[in-house]
Amino acid sequence: MESTISKRGPLVVEYNGRLFIEHCYIITEKNIENMLEKIKDIPYTRVEQTTETSFELKI
Repeated sequence: MESTISKRGPLVVEYNGRLFIEHCYIITEKNIENMLEKIKDIPYTRVEQTTETSFELKI
């Protein structure tokens, strides 16, 4: 997700049909940290980038 720093937001992560969104104008390291906190309890094995600022968690 670090590749999105300095890009226009929002930062979006999808898992099993559920969206996690970090609303921001420009994505910062703090936004990445906030997102990682939101998804910390999800048992994913990899993260796939689907657009410039969105990702999908895979089991």
